[in-house]
Amino acid sequence: MIMKGKKGVVLGIANKKSIAYGIAKACEEQGAQMAITYLNERFQKKL
Repeated sequence: MIMKGKKGVVLGIANKKSIAYGIAKACEEQGAQMAITYLNERFQKKL
């Protein structure tokens, strides 16, 4: 748990194949609390 207790923000996630999604997922798997953003509700459905 390298990121345990850390917090982060990842901006502009488009879908599960995006680099931003991969970064957020990897950080969360290592214990970080992540906040994410996406363009609109259409993109939310892809996450």
